[in-house]
Amino acid sequence: MQVAAKTPRSNCVMDCSKLASVGIRLTEVHEAVARDLRNWQKAAA
Repeated sequence: MQVAAKTPRSNCVMDCSKLASVGIRLTEVHEAVARDLRNWQKAAA
């Protein structure tokens, strides 16, 4: 971090309010992971 940045912080903030304002709904992360693990299928060998 000290080599790449002048200050040890990030000003990048993720915000989904723009998506929500146009009707796009994001699934809560814990719910999405649980759903995807339930639907997991092994790759064909």
